[in-house]
Amino acid sequence: MSTNDTVKYNDQHTTGMGYLNRARTVNPAQGQPYESVSLTGLGGRVDNPSYTFYDCTSVLGKALEKYLLLKDDINDDNRKVMICFKVSDGRPDSYVTKDKQTGQDVRRHVIKCKLLDITWASIDGQVVQFELGSDDDSQKTDQSQQVTGNSFADGDQTNVQSLFSDDELDVYVKLDRDDPLFMAKKSELKSIGYRWDTNEKAWFRPAAA
Repeated sequence: MSTNDTVKYNDQHTTGMGYLNRARTVNPAQGQPYESVSLTGLGGRVDNPSYTFYDCTSVLGKALEKYLLLKDDINDDNRKVMICFKVSDGRPDSYVTKDKQTGQDVRRHVIKCKLLDITWASIDGQVVQFELGSDDDSQKTDQSQQVTGNSFADGDQTNVQSLFSDDELDVYVKLDRDDPLFMAKKSELKSIGYRWDTNEKAWFRPAAA
């Protein structure tokens, strides 16, 4: 429970993993500009996921600085930004839009919420290591450039941190499907050359040629 002087609030938080899209700055007629972003949360079976759609009407607290570093990549149609998130104050909402295929009006359902924190992020399967909290503006600029997609394209790995310790990356690696980082770890294994071994039910690292 949060308190503000004599006013008390009930905290209602949801955590999970999903994809960010449609990062945007909102400029209200009155008040200060603020950030909003859409979030597609993953649920159900990993091999056949279900989706929950969130409209994060504001990005607050610990999430904001990380979100701003990811914003350009979120809006790049050729990139996928996955995060582990914490949102609050979720409430159901719906809206009517045109179906792209049929042209008919359809009702879409979404959960309105606030994005409070981004505890982990990857861009196209490459893990982002955030280096935040400096008061030096020039250092913040350098860090912002490090986590953009261009740095990945140029082969800059200073911002990538493995989800595995050295002793975990054996010839065979087994993943726990209940691990909230399951999809991220799977993507990392594939990116460094591991292949799925059906007989062993594990990821296998082929011997170097």
